[in-house]
Amino acid sequence: MQNSIFEVEHPYIPPANFRSRLGEIVWNTFASDELAGWKDGEIVRPLPSDSQAPLLFDFPSTNQSFSPGDWVVSLISAIDQALPDVDILLNCLEIDSLTIRPYAPAFRLPSSPSTEAAAHCLIVARILIACREELIPPAFMTTEYTLGCLETVSQLAIMLGGEEAFLHAMSVIQDGGTYHVTKIDSVQEHVDA
Repeated sequence: MQNSIFEVEHPYIPPANFRSRLGEIVWNTFASDELAGWKDGEIVRPLPSDSQAPLLFDFPSTNQSFSPGDWVVSLISAIDQALPDVDILLNCLEIDSLTIRPYAPAFRLPSSPSTEAAAHCLIVARILIACREELIPPAFMTTEYTLGCLETVSQLAIMLGGEEAFLHAMSVIQDGGTYHVTKIDSVQEHVDA
C-alpha cells in the first residue's frame, strides 16, 4: 500500500510469530489493512483481485444509518461480560494491535461472512472497545468516532453471522488457550528480569 501523504511504502507485515491466538485474530481482522480482503466469506491474504464487496460501501460514513434490534444488543452485552480483564487482553496483543487501520477487513464486512470470520470480527471489535483507553485511531478519525465504527462492526457481525457467530465467539473467548502467550517481547523480558 502506498502512503499518499508521505509517499512511502507502508507495509503491514504480520509478525513471524504471534504472541497468542488472540493476537493473530486481532491482526487478521483489524491490523492487516489493505493487505487482506474477503473471498468466499473468509478473510484472505494477500488481497484477492476478485474480493467480495463490502456490505456498506461507504463505511464508516454509513455506520450510523441503522439501529440494531434488542437481540443484537443483548448478545453483544453477553460477549462484553465474558471478556477477561483488559490487562489480560493487552498482554496477548502485538505491539501495534491497537493502532486502528481504516481499511481493515473488519471494516469491509461482506454480506455473507463465514461463521468464524463474523465471530472474529465481533470478538475483536469488542476487545478494541474494551481497550479504548489504549486505542490509536486513524489520523482523520476521533477516538469517539472510531469507537462508533467498532460498535457498528460488532452489530453487523452479529446480524450477518447470527446465533452461530455468537456461539463461536463465546467459545473462542471462553477458551483459555486464546489468551496463552507463547512469544514474549524482548522488552518485556527485560522488564521482568
